[in-house]
Parts: sequence; C-alpha cells; structure tokens
Amino acid sequence: MKFTWNQDFNIICGTPAIGKTTMGQKYENVIDLASSPYKYLDWDPKLAERNKGAWKHPNPNYIRDYIEAIIKHAKSYDLVLLTMSRGVRAALDERNIKYACAYSPPGAREIIRQRLLERGNGIDFVNREMSIFDERAEANEQLRDCLKIKIPPEQFLEQALMGYQTN
Repeated sequence: MKFTWNQDFNIICGTPAIGKTTMGQKYENVIDLASSPYKYLDWDPKLAERNKGAWKHPNPNYIRDYIEAIIKHAKSYDLVLLTMSRGVRAALDERNIKYACAYSPPGAREIIRQRLLERGNGIDFVNREMSIFDERAEANEQLRDCLKIKIPPEQFLEQALMGYQTN
C-alpha cells in the first residue's frame, strides 16, 4: 500500500512514539530511518526497542552518516521519517534541505509514556524520555526553523499528515 504525499518536501523529523515506525511498516513508499544504526557502532537490530538508548559505543561520524542515508533514501521514498534531533536538523538546514517537524504537544505526556511502554521500550529509556518530555514539548512549540506538524494527543503521525494535506 502507498501513502499519498503531495508536499514539496518528503522528510519529516519526529519525536518518539508518534507512529513513524508504524507508517514505515504500513506503506511501501515510506521509510522510518531510525537513527540508532547510524548513531551507535554496537547497535543490534534484534534488540532495537528494548535496548534503545543503552548502546555504549557512539559513532563519531553519526551526523554525517545519517544525513548521507537521509539524502539517499529521500531519492527513492516518497516520505522519509527520522529522529527529531537538533544536530540532524542543523545538518539538514546547513544543506538547505526542506523538512517538517512532527511532535506531540505538552499535554500528551501520559499517552506518549504509555505508547513507549506498549511498544516494548526499556524502563530506563522510558524514564529518560519522560524526564525531558515537558521541556522538549515546550521547545517544539517554539520551533521556527521548520514546518511544524503538531499531532493531537489522540492521533498518530499518519492521521496528522492526512489532516495536514487537506489544510
């Protein structure tokens, strides 16, 4: 199945637990380009969700490698979904690559926590994400360097993007 996307950009940075992976699995023309395989030298795909954030050997070329992969995949997919990292966004800006930022609003804290637990993330990762959730949500509200897609708490990315296209 294909996702219809008729915007002049095809890269969306998104916060955790908004449905990036689900969309990547559901639609053949959408890829969820997870950052962990590029960020950590010891990343193991079999332990991806459970051990998220637990790897110990960072890739010194993470941003460069991830940006190269994003550019490559943007040529062959209609939609590339990726992590909402300041470093990644700065590198996209540096290359004048247009993208959107998708995020949950400040009031979605408990919903996001539940989603993280349901998808099998380890409690350390969940606790770390929750410890920065409010600050991140407020910072996302203030973003000025990208197109913003605020996802209502009861929705996932897919529904928000469908609504975005009709606005």
